[in-house]
Amino acid sequence: MFAVGQSMLDVLILIGTAGPIAVYFLTLGLVNSHARPLVVSTRTDFLALSIAVAPLALWALPLTMRFASAWWTALAVVLLGIGIYALRPRITDGFVIYNIPRDDFLALAPSIFAAAAPDADRATDTIWQSIDARFRITVSAFPLLRNVSIRLEGDAARVAASAVTIRREIQSRLGRIEQLPSPVGACLVLTGAAVAIVPMWLLTRHVHDLVEVVSVLLD
Repeated sequence: MFAVGQSMLDVLILIGTAGPIAVYFLTLGLVNSHARPLVVSTRTDFLALSIAVAPLALWALPLTMRFASAWWTALAVVLLGIGIYALRPRITDGFVIYNIPRDDFLALAPSIFAAAAPDADRATDTIWQSIDARFRITVSAFPLLRNVSIRLEGDAARVAASAVTIRREIQSRLGRIEQLPSPVGACLVLTGAAVAIVPMWLLTRHVHDLVEVVSVLLD
């Protein structure tokens, strides 16, 4: 199966690794270049990042194939998938808002959280907590990607109910926000394009070898 050579296998691994990462950065760049912010669930954000970085495990494939059987390789892939599935957040665990500065969101946060949790008081600049301390909302920011994360903690039923209200309030307010494209968005697009150039260049140089690999697989 791999008679085409180790160099071609390395090329395929590089293409399989760089492709999802390039798409991830291009998507983030386009989102940050839009006039309005975008809100997604924490689970969606986690799965998107997992899909982007999971192919990095392909670099261990040649070593695994050399010192282990195909069954062990398949088992490692299955265990990786199970690990990602087990670590995934619940849909109601929180949200990630892209393309919004931290201070701009914190200015809107009191009215948003008051609608979802009237009994929650602002404990710090980024934490809202109910009087009985059984429900908490935590806001964190990642300025490099220009996003804000909202984490909900507490009783599952209350978290689920509050998540619905918070998302509705966020979308209602974000729909009225208009802003100029951010430099961060342009940088992310350029980064994604730069990452994509390498595998595309390698693909054009090894297209005949790739056709041979496909032919071997189909035989």
